[in-house]
Amino acid sequence: MAGLADKLANGASVADLACGVGIGLVKLAASYPNCSIVGVDGDAYPLELARELLSKEGVQDRTTLVVSPLEELNVSDEYDVSPQQHFHARVPGY
Repeated sequence: MAGLADKLANGASVADLACGVGIGLVKLAASYPNCSIVGVDGDAYPLELARELLSKEGVQDRTTLVVSPLEELNVSDEYDVSPQQHFHARVPGY
């Protein structure tokens, strides 16, 4: 995507939806320290693990975690970027 790296380097606001345990959040925050990053997940447990990981990696100061199912998410802020990570599983017979 043209210009994405520059936008991130200059301090974009990022919303990572369904962020899980925060691995992507850590990578983003470590690679682009000028960004403000919000991680959203519908399950509180993975977000607690994410909070621990963010703290361990020293990037908790530029990340915010929100517990909310995506169907109920109320976004009042605008975000420049919303990365989506797709995981595919192979299911026998399909």
